[in-house]
Amino acid sequence: MRNKQRGFSLIEVMISFVLIGIGALGLVKLQAYIEQRADYVY
Repeated sequence: MRNKQRGFSLIEVMISFVLIGIGALGLVKLQAYIEQRADYVY
C-alpha cells in the first residue's frame, strides 16, 4: 500500500466530537440533577 494514512480522517474527528458532545451533555444533566437534589435537601 503506497497511500499511507497519517493523522485522523474526517470521520474519526466527527465521531470524536459526537462522543465528547454526548459526554458533556451528560455531565451538564448530571450537574443540574445534583443541584436540584441539593436545593431539595436544604
